[in-house]
Amino acid sequence: MSTIKKISVFLLVLTMSFSLVNASFGQGKKNTPFNVITYNIRMNTTGDGVNAWPLRKDKVAGLLKFHQADIFNVQEALQEQMDDLVNSFPGFDHVGVGRDDGKRAGEHMGIFFSKKRFEKLTDGMFWLNESTTQPGFGWDAVCNRTVTWIKLKDKITKKSFYVFDTHFDHRGNKAREESA
Repeated sequence: MSTIKKISVFLLVLTMSFSLVNASFGQGKKNTPFNVITYNIRMNTTGDGVNAWPLRKDKVAGLLKFHQADIFNVQEALQEQMDDLVNSFPGFDHVGVGRDDGKRAGEHMGIFFSKKRFEKLTDGMFWLNESTTQPGFGWDAVCNRTVTWIKLKDKITKKSFYVFDTHFDHRGNKAREESA
């Protein structure tokens, strides 16, 4: 299938998914919207100078609080950054593991959610590579990439839904195509 066809199919499915979400959440209980935010928080590196994580972590948390996120996804978060976010959001639970070992090593694709509003039903992750079950660079990627997912139940509407979080490779065209 050509790249244009794949992109078209992806956009069609995405549009239909949002339509279904809007339709299902628009019925039943009224005035029950929730805010979902995704944020590439950039990893913590010493070369960032004035933009290093210790100098911006409070601003990141403040921005998420300002927008009243009920669910937020983060990309490029190292373990210490995940720990900082956990401390900044005591009313939230989270899922996500390090991409290098499936535990703590490497960047996390983290999903945080309000414990007051949502119940976690199940969650998981997989690597964006040929095996999907073991760490490894996929296709022409320059680093490990993962997808974190969770199935949540809205305590108000009683509806369940999935949230996915990923970060495609920044160099590998084949890796991005296969990951989609």
